[in-house]
Amino acid sequence: MMWSMMWSLWKKDFKTYMADRQAIFTIFLMPVVISTILGFSLQSMFGTAGGVSQIEPLELAVVKGYEGVGGVTIGKPYSFEAFMEDLAANPVGARVVAEMGEDQMRGYFEDVDPEAIFFEDFLGSPELAQTLGYTVTDLTTAERQLAADEIAGIVVLPENFVRGMYVNLLTPLRSEVEIAFVENTARGVSSKLAKMMLEGFAGYLDSVIDNKNVLIEQRIAAGITLEDTDWGSRPDSGLTLEQRGVRALKPVDSKGYYTVAMMSMFLLFTAALGGYLLLEEKRQLTYDRQRAAGLSRWSILLGKLALIDAVALIQILLMIVWSTLIFRISWGSPAALAVITLATVLGIGGLGLLFMTVAAAFDNIMISKVFENGLNQVLALVGGAYIPIETMPALIQKVALIPINGVILKVYLYNMMGYSLPELMPYVGLILLNGLVFSVAGILVFRFKEVKAHVDHNVPTAVDAESVL
Repeated sequence: MMWSMMWSLWKKDFKTYMADRQAIFTIFLMPVVISTILGFSLQSMFGTAGGVSQIEPLELAVVKGYEGVGGVTIGKPYSFEAFMEDLAANPVGARVVAEMGEDQMRGYFEDVDPEAIFFEDFLGSPELAQTLGYTVTDLTTAERQLAADEIAGIVVLPENFVRGMYVNLLTPLRSEVEIAFVENTARGVSSKLAKMMLEGFAGYLDSVIDNKNVLIEQRIAAGITLEDTDWGSRPDSGLTLEQRGVRALKPVDSKGYYTVAMMSMFLLFTAALGGYLLLEEKRQLTYDRQRAAGLSRWSILLGKLALIDAVALIQILLMIVWSTLIFRISWGSPAALAVITLATVLGIGGLGLLFMTVAAAFDNIMISKVFENGLNQVLALVGGAYIPIETMPALIQKVALIPINGVILKVYLYNMMGYSLPELMPYVGLILLNGLVFSVAGILVFRFKEVKAHVDHNVPTAVDAESVL
């Protein structure tokens, strides 16, 4: 009997809610509209215009500033003879030649190939070849490709690249070699990633050169001749890129990101809906009539919670179906998706329960209004709904896991990228923990205020006492 009555009340509440056009537009249609607009307009932050990847294609144009169009060398080639002339013009360089001899210097010169270090050991390394491609071209062609958004950036090797590399690697002298990188501002993530790779290469070479110079100085101080020091060999084994925790994950494009981002944000509006449900029934005396009909206050509360959960579930399913059919978005493992969705519904339900009990207990809707009109936007920003959280400072990225919407966003994105269910469970657990804390807090508020109200109604007032007398 009680369950039948609860079911009837739930159906009535659900029909009433679905008849509210403003609520339907805000909760169900707004996420679809906004995610579609942002998904198309912010594609450049995630890679190609086709939305294939966040960081693909990582194609670069390399311009040899020391060569002309068609490989014609500017000026004379940097030969061994030119190298020896440069050394002889410097007192330290002259000492190097005097101590090591011309034959040994020639052997080192022939063993070191600056172009091979950059193009083969760095750009052609197995680690980078999987994510980065390049073509050697002239500056005019590279600029045209950049303007047409065909490449992620232009790498310009300076005119003194070959000479400077020889001097830096084979002598105690220093020659400033400044590699220029022209970013494609239309590709925020991929262009910045390419720049970081080049900075890593430059940093590695700096460390090699610094260590070499320290070694030479120590040997000179110890009275060891440079001829006995093997410091001119090509650093093949040292030039590697260390990749930690990198695996073949599926990229998420702008449409996928903002579909999840808007869904997580508008789920907060669904939770705020709870603030209106029970309070409205109390003010219309519907709550008292339900109590008089034999329903306990916990049964009524459970029915409202079920309504919030149902609305949240419809929101999620609508976004999944819409994005799958229209954007061809893959949401990842179906099993993991089901687990994440269930946890999300329960977590949002817990937050809605807290809003519901606080509003009803204190007979004030302000908490939901403040949340809808201000706090919700702050949580959305911190949780990554507007700006991809990976582009924010490290502190903000950590704070993003505090609000429940930030955790929801991350776990859905991770499932899209191909993380396994065991790897997703910590985030699922965090959502459930949020829901549990919210639910317990809401139940305690509801129970305390109900008991207090019951006690207050049984205490005679001064007017009651006079009437009895």
